[in-house]
Amino acid sequence: MACIQDGRASSLGEVKDCTKAATGCGGCAAQLKKVVDHEMAALGMEVSTALCEHFAHTRKELEHIVRVEGIKTFVELRDRHGKGLGCDICKPTVSNILASVWNDYVLKQEHVGLQDTNDTYLANMQKDGTFSVVPRIAGGEITPEKLIILGEVARDFGLYTKITGGQRIDLFGAKLNQLPAIWQRLVDAGFETGQAYGKSVRTVKSCVGSTWCRYGVQDSVKLAIDLENRYKGIRTADRLQRTARWLEELDGGLEYLKKVVLEDSLGICADLDAQMERLVANYQCEWKTTLENPESLKRFRQMINDEGDDPKVGFISERGQPRPATVRCTMVISVFSSGSTPGGSHSAAPIYPSTQ
Repeated sequence: MACIQDGRASSLGEVKDCTKAATGCGGCAAQLKKVVDHEMAALGMEVSTALCEHFAHTRKELEHIVRVEGIKTFVELRDRHGKGLGCDICKPTVSNILASVWNDYVLKQEHVGLQDTNDTYLANMQKDGTFSVVPRIAGGEITPEKLIILGEVARDFGLYTKITGGQRIDLFGAKLNQLPAIWQRLVDAGFETGQAYGKSVRTVKSCVGSTWCRYGVQDSVKLAIDLENRYKGIRTADRLQRTARWLEELDGGLEYLKKVVLEDSLGICADLDAQMERLVANYQCEWKTTLENPESLKRFRQMINDEGDDPKVGFISERGQPRPATVRCTMVISVFSSGSTPGGSHSAAPIYPSTQ
């Protein structure tokens, strides 16, 4: 943090300007703020805990306010406890808080203006302006009939398909105006949104467990499906916050958490259960709800008065599938062999993919 030490920066924004840190995907933004706050405090500088210029509260304080006062919209929270019109910091934060507390439909008129691009279109935007389609496949278990449906949809709409690390199947390359038609096919076939676009519980992975595996000791597939179906779509954290990092920062760590959750050391388990039951009861497949609402469907157009394709989107074929017709740079991938090196670690060799 030399830029703070030499006086060039005295805020998170100024550090970003000086170093360009957290100006890409934003994945390190939360960690950068902690580093900046720590450095400023160490130098005796004042560190503001305000969420932004519009709210003189932390995220945690705002969440308590929302719960206690039963606030259900950004406007209501801003009028009671903030000022101004809001910004790109407080709007998505409040949106996440409201969804975490009430689990309401994110494309309601009072919520839609708070969403980022992915939530606004219920799909992840890709670098060429197209979107990915990710139906839920709980526990990675899927019938042959549903596999066939996914293949037919991908074929009919010319989509790129990939099995993900989360035991799901991604369909890439959908144009904005194609999303409703694609999801209508999937919903009719019994699929629901996998909410890969959401800051939420998305998937629970499992092995085949005792049902098939000679060494399995429990029915892990059923447990994974039960967990995913109970907690699916619930939005349970700050932006880009991961469970492992949250647990590392929790005073008392895992042992403290076990006492609170399993032994009810704070006497709050009944309230936590009630809050969770409300979230579960309010769950809905956001794409099914959208397909049933003509007003919501209007946003899935390239132009206001044009329901056609985006003429600027282009694809080329690679390995028998479509991909964006853009130049790609070389990257190095480490591939681990099945053998092990002395000491138990796996050997690895770099592979340099073609840039053609």
